[in-house]
Amino acid sequence: ILMYVGVFFFSSRRRHTRFLPVSWARRCVQETVYPTLNLTQLLIQELKDQDTIVIPMFGNHEAFPVNVFDFKNDRESVFLRTLADSWVPFIGQETADFFAKYSYYSKYYVKYNLKVVALNTQACNLLNWFLLKDASDPGKMLKWLISELKEAESNNQNVYIIGHIPPGDECMGKWARRYHAIIERFYKSVKMQFYGHTHYDHFEIVRTLESPKKPVGVIMIAPSVTTFCGGYNCGLNPSFRLYHVGQANMYPLNYYQYRLNLSKWNDMPNVKQLQWDVAYNFLEEYNVTDMSPQTFEEIAKKFSEYNGTLRKYINNFYSGLEDIIRFNQDTKKPEQRIKDNLEKLFKGKEREFFCQTLEEHHLIDSCRQPSMAAIFDQLGYMILDILEGEWISEVEEAVGL
Repeated sequence: ILMYVGVFFFSSRRRHTRFLPVSWARRCVQETVYPTLNLTQLLIQELKDQDTIVIPMFGNHEAFPVNVFDFKNDRESVFLRTLADSWVPFIGQETADFFAKYSYYSKYYVKYNLKVVALNTQACNLLNWFLLKDASDPGKMLKWLISELKEAESNNQNVYIIGHIPPGDECMGKWARRYHAIIERFYKSVKMQFYGHTHYDHFEIVRTLESPKKPVGVIMIAPSVTTFCGGYNCGLNPSFRLYHVGQANMYPLNYYQYRLNLSKWNDMPNVKQLQWDVAYNFLEEYNVTDMSPQTFEEIAKKFSEYNGTLRKYINNFYSGLEDIIRFNQDTKKPEQRIKDNLEKLFKGKEREFFCQTLEEHHLIDSCRQPSMAAIFDQLGYMILDILEGEWISEVEEAVGL
């Protein structure tokens, strides 16, 4: 069957201050989420006659200030209620009410024997300073996740997990470690995990925490529709992804990556309608036969040297980097010179790309990079440890791992 997995990343901004009257604060929130509401209404209108499942979840840019979300009081209540009301056509009133109260939710689809768990990854956002109040399990979401997965396991249900910030990227390492342990425990039920946030096209492998390391899950990170990125030669080609899944067990069989080639369309300014191209499909691109965790690990192992597989991965990582170079530098540059430029840029960074494929890379000494992100990550751990002490053992006891 064909199934769309939709994780929306909105770019609205929300003002909130406790010094405003409640009615005025509510009006500010509602006005600043208009882009979200308008998009939701557009989707409802476009999809009203189609049998399409839409699974919404917000990211880290909805709150104001950016990255901030408070799990400890009702600061986010108006924001959550506004989103919940607009999502009722997608997830139903009961699920929307649960989301408005807790900021996360699950939805079971009988037709597919599929439970979708939508996580609020502000619970691990390294830049969310409200986590100083409750770093171990904000909103008790991990405890709830375990109960949801236990129920799915007991009922022999298939599970998808969706969220915004991938546990291996800009996510508090200790929270990610607890999440990692949960996935390892329930890997037979969790068929796939879908995330975004980075704007890049890549994946992370979840391996057993104890040696010998074995792959037990894959975090799929789809590239963005926006062109913004924080890496080389921005911007990116807009992209979206279509998964093919097996109806018997809802396991992904293949995916098709669609891309809007800006190099091509910028040379044709008078075209009235743009055409999205299939940039690649996973099985053919990487010459594999399935999407199992073992297959992804075999792909990652090929990153030990700069070869054809790694070159493809880097090109896709940046949503068609070869097209971007061709457009930004010289549209008439011969293909060999483009290949040489790519090799010059990325040869010697094989280890970096390999480490990015490991969800637990922040725990591996050889993968630690002297980057600002790594420094902020470690600083975050230090601050939380000082203010709240070591909490991993407390989480283990609290959630029964």
